Amino acid sequence: MNSIHKTVPALALLLTLGAVITWQATGGDYYTKFEVVERVERLPDADDPLAGTGFYDDEKVIETVTRKDFRFGLLPTPAGLFDKHILSVASISLPLWVISFGVIWFTRKNRGKRL
Repeated sequence: MNSIHKTVPALALLLTLGAVITWQATGGDYYTKFEVVERVERLPDADDPLAGTGFYDDEKVIETVTRKDFRFGLLPTPAGLFDKHILSVASISLPLWVISFGVIWFTRKNRGKRL
């Protein structure tokens, strides 16, 4: 086995491992996101007339909040082909592995012709 047959897959493995670690460090979502929409519980406003009558007793008000936060996903967000959301673990690691296997196949094919 040639040294290039060990080096190229090792680099692809390291970059894939780095992408997976980044995916977990940013939240581990399935799709890449630049804005996160969450439902959060909050206490009712003191100025709310229903809160003064006890309408919200034993309940919390649920509010939908959008905030800017980057989440690196396993898959690209299906927004468009050439969009900032194409960045993902799959879109980074898949081309690396295709190149890796292509280099191995090409060098083995050419090595057989030289013999």
